[in-house]
Amino acid sequence: MVLGNRSWAAFPDTMVASLNSAGFITDENNDGGTWEGSLGSALFGIPINNDSSFSFIVTGYPDFNYAGDHDESGNYHVYVDIFNDFGEFEETIEYDATLASGEVHQFYLDGFNTFYSYDVIIDNTVGGASNDGDFDGDGDVDGRDFLRWQRGDSPSPFSAADLAAWQAEYGPGPLGAMTAVPEPGTALILAAIACGLAAGRSSRVVDR
Repeated sequence: MVLGNRSWAAFPDTMVASLNSAGFITDENNDGGTWEGSLGSALFGIPINNDSSFSFIVTGYPDFNYAGDHDESGNYHVYVDIFNDFGEFEETIEYDATLASGEVHQFYLDGFNTFYSYDVIIDNTVGGASNDGDFDGDGDVDGRDFLRWQRGDSPSPFSAADLAAWQAEYGPGPLGAMTAVPEPGTALILAAIACGLAAGRSSRVVDR
């Protein structure tokens, strides 16, 4: 993840907690994620509830013990990895969300095998990349950063602004001359495909 010129305090600190079918917290974690500075939170090996559903909450949590104070609000990304009863990976479900201060987000999904389990990993550095063209955070602006832009791994995926930021630091050259921003129609087609793949399983996110 690229932090650019932003300080740790610019990112939200989160706590994640799993809920059983009655809505009670069964496990929780703060600062157990795998991203920069352990700003995120994570739960591993949580069993699917006996009603074939799983549910968890994400909320802002002030942390005064790591590199300064962190905010309770901001953008985050959720990765949910599903595993079968043999412990083998099945699929990943992802969400983007934004916490307001003091807000609790509840995620609910159903239609799973009761013998399955899941991991929840929160990435709190969403949008953390400074728009300086160094999209891979290795300290320079080169062709690898352009590749990141092509793959949608820049602060504003596939945007002309990110491309311009890369070009400004990289300088004029053949790559800059050949690039083009995808037309809106492409994005709509990809969105339609994604919706089709998601059909057949219900999920919802509730802000409380």
